Amino acid sequence: MNTNANRMNESDDDNTLPPPTPCRAAAAPTRVAVKSEEPLEVKVKSQPKQPPALEVNVAPLSPHAVANEPGRLVTPSVPVQPAGRATRSSSSDVIDERAGAAAFEIYDDFLRVEREWFYQPGNLLHTYTFIPGSLKGVKNIKTKGVRGVHYAIGELELCEMIQTYGLDHAPKDLEDIPAEPENYGFIYEMKDWVKNYLKEKQDKKDASKKKLKSTNGKSP
Repeated sequence: MNTNANRMNESDDDNTLPPPTPCRAAAAPTRVAVKSEEPLEVKVKSQPKQPPALEVNVAPLSPHAVANEPGRLVTPSVPVQPAGRATRSSSSDVIDERAGAAAFEIYDDFLRVEREWFYQPGNLLHTYTFIPGSLKGVKNIKTKGVRGVHYAIGELELCEMIQTYGLDHAPKDLEDIPAEPENYGFIYEMKDWVKNYLKEKQDKKDASKKKLKSTNGKSP
């Protein structure tokens, strides 16, 4: 019995396992912080947008109009007027003090003498009111007539009326408004015409006197 007991003890001693290793608590998994790969935003100060350059295309002076192109400014061409003639729109552009003086000279040298034009008092700004000779004897011209047709106040209006209706302007009465001629000359052309007309008239007069003197000298 003792022998078996000793064997059992020896067997137990031989088979004795090493003491168990104390268990350690499982370490928590290591967390590696990974920085999220987000696009790097770089803030750049915005520059103010410059407006597109405005291109100006100056068209050459031509009797033909140039069509505007998108995005461009085109200077319209100036229509060419026939030399030595005026239009109703351009006639007012040439009326100034010098033109008014030329009109008064035409009135004084030709219209008053040859066409029996006359004048009446003007207004606070102008001395004379000029009236065609065909209206001589007509009453209330300034109150019932049409200004610029039956009468003209001042030299500038006289110039405009002469340039519009010509040297033969002769309304029959205050109801008559003569048609405007399609073509007519500038006031300076009319002045030159009057000057030449009066010169020719004077030359004929002088020639007639000279001929008369020559005839009288030969008579007994």
